[in-house]
Amino acid sequence: SLELTVQEAPGVAAPLPGVIRATAPPRHRALLDHARQILDAAGDGGQRGDLAAVRDEIAGFIATSAPTALLLICAAPDGLATLQRIGAATRHLPCAPHPAERRRVEPEDTGTLRAVLVAMLSVPAQDAPLGSDIAELPAPLFYRPEAFAAYLATLPDLPDAAAHERARRYLSDLYSSLDLMIAREPPGSARFRLASATLMALRTTRAIFGSGALKDLVRMRSRCIERLLLQQGARLAMPRAPRDARRRLRIGVLARDVRAHPEGWALRGMYAGLDPERFEVTLVLMDQSDEAADAVALFDGVVCLSGLSVAASVDAIRARDFDVFVMGCYVSDWEKTSAIAAHRLAPVQLWHGAVCPTTGGFRSFDRVVSCRATEPARPERHYTEPVAWIDGPLQCAYDFPQVEPPDTASLRDEIGVP
Repeated sequence: SLELTVQEAPGVAAPLPGVIRATAPPRHRALLDHARQILDAAGDGGQRGDLAAVRDEIAGFIATSAPTALLLICAAPDGLATLQRIGAATRHLPCAPHPAERRRVEPEDTGTLRAVLVAMLSVPAQDAPLGSDIAELPAPLFYRPEAFAAYLATLPDLPDAAAHERARRYLSDLYSSLDLMIAREPPGSARFRLASATLMALRTTRAIFGSGALKDLVRMRSRCIERLLLQQGARLAMPRAPRDARRRLRIGVLARDVRAHPEGWALRGMYAGLDPERFEVTLVLMDQSDEAADAVALFDGVVCLSGLSVAASVDAIRARDFDVFVMGCYVSDWEKTSAIAAHRLAPVQLWHGAVCPTTGGFRSFDRVVSCRATEPARPERHYTEPVAWIDGPLQCAYDFPQVEPPDTASLRDEIGVP
């Protein structure tokens, strides 16, 4: 028989030996689980009406809860990530007013943490109360650096000049913070992980081109990329070897691929007529599709970097011993192409402005080559590099494909047009 070891109260069942009573999850855990279930049921869009209601409930909980609950949300494996997902899925839905707060005066860090967590649910990072230096944010926001980085790196739609101006100010402060954190923090630290994850996730082309501050923001972005590459052990500099002036000039031209788009037409137009007695031109492709087959014949050689790491790609380019390296495509943010461009690959490195005002902001490049007829007034404001001008009234770059006009006779008969 079972021997009782506890004194039972009248009307209360005795607990079984070795059995732990089930308890309800903490309030923050129940709310996060409920939101995640809705999100997972139909992707990050979720059932937006239900999700908005849960969002408002979570915001009210954060606004009025004890500081310990805020720490538990930040420390939870999915806490910050769930807040970010909720905010992204419900950003265009109105928020309910927060319940009246009944707290005593609290430390500044606690108030800032509370405000940032509520902001993650309701506004993009550029409109959140983050201050000018993210390194100074409360420590719990660094508990899950990759999750918080996803919030920092997500820019909203920019429908008007005011939104672009907020994005410009935000990116300027953000890049300044990332630059210092990457340079100063130990690589394994939470702050370094937050900075590197944010830089890798940022996609800023639309914001940078629309801000009126292309030159300044690109330079700040590229400096962060250079610093992170150096922290990862990259060899950005390249020793300069003596050159034989009697040989053909070796030119390397990097492109993503050669397709029927402006970059592809520019490649065909700019390099098809070079004197083979004076120039040896190699096409360096990030990827090679079937469309590139006819263009490849215009060059003396081809190097395809598909499947290679950044370090292996840099070694493959440097092994060709180019005299001049030309960037034949646009690069943006942290990606394989921009990481390659951050390296010194030849004694002279050039951007060309045939497609659009294109500046890399990297210290590895010496000049941008363009034509005055294709540039707006005061073009220097768009470039971090000095501009070298092509003489003549026009820059003849594009080699457009021949298009056969369609036979429209049957269509005209059908609609009654002679």
